[in-house]
This record gives sequence, C-alpha cells and structure tokens, in this order.
Amino acid sequence: MWYNNVKKTKKQKSKLSSPRKRGSRIFLSMTGFLIKSGMTNRNVFLIYCFIVYFMSKRSKIKIIIYSVLLIITLAFLVWWFSYNSTQARDYQRLGDMRVLEAALNSYFFRFNTYQIPECGPGSVINFCTGRGERTIEVAEIIDPVNLDNLRYVVADLTADNFRVEFYLEGSLAGLPSGRYALTREGLGR
Repeated sequence: MWYNNVKKTKKQKSKLSSPRKRGSRIFLSMTGFLIKSGMTNRNVFLIYCFIVYFMSKRSKIKIIIYSVLLIITLAFLVWWFSYNSTQARDYQRLGDMRVLEAALNSYFFRFNTYQIPECGPGSVINFCTGRGERTIEVAEIIDPVNLDNLRYVVADLTADNFRVEFYLEGSLAGLPSGRYALTREGLGR
C-alpha cells in the first residue's frame, strides 16, 4: 500500500532527529541570519565547522567537563573534612588545657606547690601522675594526635608556677597556629 512507504519507523525518525542533524538544521537557520548581519561566508563556514565538531565530540567534552567537576568537588570535600578535623582537634586541645589548669590548681591548693614527684622538664604531661600521696589525675589528658611536636610537654614545674607547652595546628579563636604554653596566668606563647 502507498501509506507503508510514507510511514517511517522509529529507527528512521531517530536518525532524522540525531544531534548532528539538529545542529545542522540550527546552523542552516542561523546561517541566513549571520549572512544578513554582515558576516562573511568564511566566518560562517568556520562557525559551522565548530558546531559540527562540537556536536560530534559532545560526549567526550561532557566526560571531560564532568570529570574535572568531580575532581574539583572531591578536592573541596577532602579540604573541608581536613579543615574541620583540624579545628576539632584544636578545640579539644584548648579543652584539655582547661582541664589541666584545673587539675594543677587543685594540686597546688592541696600541696602548696606545682612540683609533681617524678615529673620534670621534657616529660609528657599524661605520665606525670605523681607518687605516693602526691598524685594528680592527668593520665587521661593526651593530645589528639600525640606525635612528634603534637604533645603536651612539661616545660617547667616550680613551687609557684608551671608551664606546659602544646601546639595548635590551625588558627582558632583568634589564636594563630603554632606553639603555645599554659601557665598559671593562662595561655601564652
């Protein structure tokens, strides 16, 4: 029958509406406008070549763009989690210094000295628990990282003052990163 020849299958329809054909149709409609607006045939041809190239390579470009966006997003997430964990550790260090200050002041009120038996300069504070009746509860005060220079180290314990050094990894609460010391007067450098 005659209508069988006119009726197109889905496959034929999809071929006619492929991105390349659509791009060509869009280009042909734009070509008349571009030529009327004063563009030369050479420039129109270059634009046509770009559109055809872009339409044929579109999936490769999308993959590249999506890959770059994925890498940027992952890098941002890694930085964000690192930044937040650094801040959390620094907040814990400041909290530990508050607890340590309270423990050392309590020790001072009981024994009228900050000197702890078997604890001298260079000792890590959680090992300075004392001896006999003169003990102090600092065994649980440990730096979150507890490696190299990230430890709570006793710099000085005298009869009327103490100095415990610690390190902040990032700037926090107006304090830039670096080495700090807890003394009887409070935090300092």
